[in-house]
Amino acid sequence: MNASKRRCDCCGCGLWFGNRTTDHIIPRGLGGSDTRSNRQWECLSCQRRKNLLETLVSGVLRGGGFTGAEARA
Repeated sequence: MNASKRRCDCCGCGLWFGNRTTDHIIPRGLGGSDTRSNRQWECLSCQRRKNLLETLVSGVLRGGGFTGAEARA
């Protein structure tokens, strides 16, 4: 994780104070650690996209499937 580069680790767009966050590369719910090496800088768009994907995958793995409500969240 290198905040000085000011680029999203997912899409490469520029980051600024109101449009950046850190997120786990391997989600903690899937066995990822909370260490610095398992975190990356992301723009808010990439974080939302990644969170939606993780929600869909975890729902499918639990047998819940996709209802469409996740996409509207």
